[in-house]
Amino acid sequence: MVSICSGFFALAEAGLFDGLSATTHWRVVDRLARDHPAVTVDPDVLYIDHGQVT
Repeated sequence: MVSICSGFFALAEAGLFDGLSATTHWRVVDRLARDHPAVTVDPDVLYIDHGQVT
């Protein structure tokens, strides 16, 4: 599963990244952290690779 920039919000809404770290476009990174507290938001990276997520 992959998303690019703010497309991550659809995956976060589905709960697919609860308990994992994520990043998104700098303009919406604060919104991601606010709206999805179960996701650890890292605003200082370009991408995050969790390998195989099941």
